[in-house]
Amino acid sequence: MLLLGAVSLNAQSVMFGGKGGVPVTGLLEAGTGAKASYSSVTNRYLIGATVEVKLPFGMSLEVDAIYRHFRYTSQSGLSGLAYGYTHAAGHAWEIPVLAKRRFGNGTVRPYVDGGIGWDVVGGESSATNVLIPPSLPPSPVVTTNTGGLNPANDAVFGVIGGSGVDVRFGSLHISPEVRYTRWLSRHFTQTGFEYGTLASNQNQVEILVGFTF
Repeated sequence: MLLLGAVSLNAQSVMFGGKGGVPVTGLLEAGTGAKASYSSVTNRYLIGATVEVKLPFGMSLEVDAIYRHFRYTSQSGLSGLAYGYTHAAGHAWEIPVLAKRRFGNGTVRPYVDGGIGWDVVGGESSATNVLIPPSLPPSPVVTTNTGGLNPANDAVFGVIGGSGVDVRFGSLHISPEVRYTRWLSRHFTQTGFEYGTLASNQNQVEILVGFTF
């Protein structure tokens, strides 16, 4: 059994490369409340690295590290004499670990994959508060605080499934894929009538293209 295992390991190969694409769904869901409103933008690019270990019977193990960028803003009026603005820019690193199964033996091989993944967010926010005292003439008091994003969860866990086509040109593999992830919890969880909505999307769809050698 040890001899067979050694032969199997020698027959395996490791491929390295890059992966890029676009998110179909945004990272954040933003909304307006009675006292505050949020708006968000998820930049329309994904970029990262990938490693794939080939296994017998058309199977392989893939690990990715995919980067994306997002930002959000908020405006609030706490009373008739005070209001505030928040500007935040953040990033997320998605780390999927996937089992992949290719079908056929030709140059073009369809495949399916599935597994688990983690998503970790970080970034910085700047909050400006303006207080107008009830005096004449008014002299506004402006304070600015800079800090982290303060999400409810820095890292979330999810399950992943996808399908695509592996096209081979010599040692180069080009692999377009549609991938779906269901995150089991949220990075951001604020929802409510009073202060608006800033919640991360638990359903994620991406279109990715991998280039490996």
